[in-house]
Amino acid sequence: MDSAPNVSLPQVSFLPGSLPSGDLFQLLLYVTLFIYVIFTGVLFYHWNAYSSDKKVSAATYVAYLIITIPMILTLITTSVIIK
Repeated sequence: MDSAPNVSLPQVSFLPGSLPSGDLFQLLLYVTLFIYVIFTGVLFYHWNAYSSDKKVSAATYVAYLIITIPMILTLITTSVIIK
C-alpha cells in the first residue's frame, strides 16, 4: 500500500521582513478564532436575553453550531497543512 507523498509548500514572504506564509496563516487563524469566540458569546447572550421561545432558541443554537463548527475545523486543518 502506497503512502501519501510528503508535500512541502514553499514559505513565501509577501513583503520584505514579513512573516512566512505558514506563520501568517496561523496568525490569521488565531485572530479568526478569537473573533468567532467573541461573536458566539455575544450571540448566545442576545439569544438568551431577548428570545421568547426556548424551542426556537435551542434550534438556533444547534443550527449555528452545525454550520460553524465544520468551518472552524476546516480552518484549523488548513492551518496545520500549510504550517
